[in-house]
Amino acid sequence: MHNGRLKRVDNVNRGRGRPNLTWEEFVKRYLKDWNITKELVMDRDT
Repeated sequence: MHNGRLKRVDNVNRGRGRPNLTWEEFVKRYLKDWNITKELVMDRDT
């Protein structure tokens, strides 16, 4: 068994690809796709 620290590599670029979609961005995209206004969503009287 190896008893010691692992080497740390500092020259690795991470974060390739599209970032994860947040809940807020998902809701905005959904409302835009369905042509629903934010005012209509917030109006809970109807």
